Amino acid sequence: VEIGADYRDDRMDPQRGYRMVNRLTPFVDIHDVGTWFIKDELTLSWFIPLGEGSGYTLATRLHLGVAGGASLASIPADERMYAGGGGSIRGYAYQEVGPLDENGDPTGGRSVTDWSIELRKRLNEQFGLVVFVDGGAAHESPWFDFGDSIQWGAGAGIRYYTPIGPLRFDVAVPINRREDIDSSVQFYISIGQAF
Repeated sequence: VEIGADYRDDRMDPQRGYRMVNRLTPFVDIHDVGTWFIKDELTLSWFIPLGEGSGYTLATRLHLGVAGGASLASIPADERMYAGGGGSIRGYAYQEVGPLDENGDPTGGRSVTDWSIELRKRLNEQFGLVVFVDGGAAHESPWFDFGDSIQWGAGAGIRYYTPIGPLRFDVAVPINRREDIDSSVQFYISIGQAF
């Protein structure tokens, strides 16, 4: 089940408005009907133009997720909660913020909290600049665990505006880099704004 509201002025390059999406998904193991869980993910995004005609936009995003019911081991790996990467916490590798196994590989969690704030500046019809800070974590518990380390990333990006949306190139660094886990810099290329 998904409910939402989308009042952005542009889906690929929003400069004003907001978007809310809440997705609720129940799961039952057909081989073991006693194993079940419910995933609930909420994403809120808000876009504020700063000064008429200035070309500046303040963009914010909050993502909350929880998988309640089954134990972490009973939840399939592809249905667990992850954080890190270009659509989450930039400065970190894809899905590598949160619980890790003894080899340093992500195991996923039962909940996730991550957020972003961007200052976007449109320079002209073809180019724009962005600076951003992202943060958050995935947790083994089904609620926010204040004992877990929050990872922070920051960076800057260039936007090249095309007829189908902006081409995005971001460079980010982990602010509180974990020794022997995180690279010193990450690069991201995609179509559309980060959120």
